[in-house]
Amino acid sequence: MPTPGGNSLSDAVEAVRARLRLMNQESRDQIVAGLSFGFWSGLVGRRYEQLWRDCLHRAFPNSAGQRKQIASAIEGIRKFRNRLAHHDCLLNVDVPFEIRRVLEVAGYIDTDAEKWLAHLSSAMDVYAQRPVSIDDTVVVAARNAWSLYREAFAYVCQPGRFFRSVDRMAFYVHSQIQKEVPRIRHRRDNVEWSSSSADRLRSSTDPNDRKIAAVIDQSRTAGWTEGTYQVFLLSSGRSGSQIAGDCTSTLWLWAWNSVYATAAVRFAARARDCEDDRRSLKDVRPLAILSFGGEQIRCRRSRSSASQRRSATSVG
Repeated sequence: MPTPGGNSLSDAVEAVRARLRLMNQESRDQIVAGLSFGFWSGLVGRRYEQLWRDCLHRAFPNSAGQRKQIASAIEGIRKFRNRLAHHDCLLNVDVPFEIRRVLEVAGYIDTDAEKWLAHLSSAMDVYAQRPVSIDDTVVVAARNAWSLYREAFAYVCQPGRFFRSVDRMAFYVHSQIQKEVPRIRHRRDNVEWSSSSADRLRSSTDPNDRKIAAVIDQSRTAGWTEGTYQVFLLSSGRSGSQIAGDCTSTLWLWAWNSVYATAAVRFAARARDCEDDRRSLKDVRPLAILSFGGEQIRCRRSRSSASQRRSATSVG
């Protein structure tokens, strides 16, 4: 049976055993540890559906038993792990969310292991010591998303998309940032968007599960198709939203793959492509002219390339 790397399972295992044999360390534990993370994430991939049904599902007794759920979660961990291993930039990554995903997968295997890891880990203590940023809001292009928020108080986008850890979300639609800036109550990646998934979530005792089920029902009624999505549960306009016009008139917009500021954090696409929430983050650029709560904002490039930021100053 082929592995994700192209070799057969037996060849991949034998290569590790041969290396360990030379060091007189050939044991089951060492063999398992010697196989790459990609080997394990690939092993729960689509090509091993039958193997999952036959036996692999037993390795995750506390999951819903769906291979796609496990595969998506492990693949997300693999990408996060590679960012860390290669000292990649984490400024646009919601680190607490990624850590919760690691613990969640551990819980699928053994709830005691999940609790042990949570107790042992110092990751959040280290994260709490990071330099404090005033960036607290992500702005999303929302020609379609705005109506879903008004109906279901949620934002839905493609799975696996990285977001910085922020408190609020704002919507850029109709050539301006809307005044309602709701709080982010809960975030979940790789949610199956189907009637069966909604039924399963609806029967859960977790209130967030039930809210996501309601979002699935409402969006499918509006014509959304089945697939896998990332969902943010947001506060309603009556609970926890703030008015964008309350923000300061001078903002700093970070100009890497995303755009960040005190009140406006990211544009998911250029203004002319607002309806397409699935564009690559590499294509993200700040807008030249914004309308922020009805007030125009002019963005200009900073002369300092080292700072890699844009200054946005109110017009008039």
